[in-house]
Amino acid sequence: SENATIRFIEYVRTDRESRACSGYLNRDPELFDELGDILSAKQVSSVEPGMPLRLWLTVNIPISADTGLYTGTFSVKVKGASALDFKISLQVIDYSLPGISDWGFHLDLWQFPTTVIDRINDNFPSNKLDYWSEEHFKLLEPKYRILADMGQKVITAHIKEGALGAASMIKWIKKSDDSWNYDFSAFDRYVDSLMSWGINKQISCQSPVGWNKDEIPYWNEAQNTINKLTAPPGSNIYIMRWDHFLTQFKVHLDSKGWFSKTVLYLDEIESSEMTGVIQMIKNNHPDWKIGMAGFHTPSEYVDTNVYDMSLMVGVTGNANRNGRQSTFYLSCNPVHPNNFIVSDARPAENIWMGWHAQHMKYNGFLRWAYDYWLDTDPTEMRIGGHTSGDFSLSYRSSNTLDMEINSSVRLELIREGIQDFEKISIMKKKFEISDKAADKYSLTMLNSKISEFTVTSGKSATVTQLVKSAQKLLKDIVNRDISLINHSDVIISVFDMLGKSHYSENLRITEDGKHSIYLEGCSDGI
Repeated sequence: SENATIRFIEYVRTDRESRACSGYLNRDPELFDELGDILSAKQVSSVEPGMPLRLWLTVNIPISADTGLYTGTFSVKVKGASALDFKISLQVIDYSLPGISDWGFHLDLWQFPTTVIDRINDNFPSNKLDYWSEEHFKLLEPKYRILADMGQKVITAHIKEGALGAASMIKWIKKSDDSWNYDFSAFDRYVDSLMSWGINKQISCQSPVGWNKDEIPYWNEAQNTINKLTAPPGSNIYIMRWDHFLTQFKVHLDSKGWFSKTVLYLDEIESSEMTGVIQMIKNNHPDWKIGMAGFHTPSEYVDTNVYDMSLMVGVTGNANRNGRQSTFYLSCNPVHPNNFIVSDARPAENIWMGWHAQHMKYNGFLRWAYDYWLDTDPTEMRIGGHTSGDFSLSYRSSNTLDMEINSSVRLELIREGIQDFEKISIMKKKFEISDKAADKYSLTMLNSKISEFTVTSGKSATVTQLVKSAQKLLKDIVNRDISLINHSDVIISVFDMLGKSHYSENLRITEDGKHSIYLEGCSDGI
């Protein structure tokens, strides 16, 4: 029982249908649904008539657990009534996932660490908290430990004021003598903290070209105020200022031992600007790593010079990037598949992400907002003009220092898809080096199912059935319970693969040369 956790599903206000970017610019505030998404540890003590009590049970299987069938009982007790008992059984098999820090899936959910302070300061305007204070970091730890437990690989570092709609962790300072220097103290503490909480593979720095791409905010020491330098990408002042900053930044990163993990990240910038920005960065130092989230197929030059390439789902790119990061991403588009919390969303789309990454041979998945909390109401998901859920995947319980930080149903399902990705990788690696006919057959079946996870499948109303069938196949393969697969489906699959139009009565199929497949006895499996 110490490995089992109960969480209570709480409700949030959502839109009624998924729409593309800016589809809710004229939202009617009175039209909303309430959907369960928050996973809270706070125990429910009362329920409304006719409203079901929904529970989320998580069981962590210890690495030391013996294989076999485990059974238990989950009891719900109500004063003055008989207990409700739910029987639970778990089959533990002789395979183990690596430790979370060693998962191969490259998860990149962007962090917005200052919004939690903004919402508290909205609530207490006369007693505001400072960014990067002790109180701030205490609030961040539980939030980003949840993210680390997802297998998150990337620290989102904000290196220019407003570049990603948030405060910079690095203070750009123009001194009274017109020289420039930079205060890295908040950046250092933030990176050190997230690394200590388990997110330590990459530092993505936002951004040489950000949401405010034509300006560079800075602290004017002589005027004791914040000013904005007009510096459009490609201009002489842009190149001069960023070249100076990157030179100092590299020296600092080298001193911390972080340069090899650092990526200068660009978010959906125009193709016409990419080449000049890459040249500016590489002219500063050829070893800088560059990342980008893009909504168009990159040119060969861009693809060659970008280390971490994330393309919007459905956009084609170079799948074989020679060890460099290659992911896909979702934002306010498309309508399906996505991670929205909305009445017409299909929760299985969140699991679909891991299978689609396998299909496309991507390293992982990116989404632009893990915790972009802009509304003062923690349960209000209808924010801006985008479909509810676009701005965050996690929740806070209040706007006070004693807030609880909660995961979501959507986040847990994304994690489930990531675990499927890891299981598939383990099994494929085993099967690909095996000479056993059963392993080769299992690999064929698995690859065939993975090939169904196209972008079109993610848009389809049948995505739930697809995910369920894929997970069942994976379970059957891992359990070596191939006999559970419908035999007529097996025969059809084999004939589809070999192009056959007939088979012998004893289900023995042979072909000279390339293929040799045997179906040996329906009742005993294959």
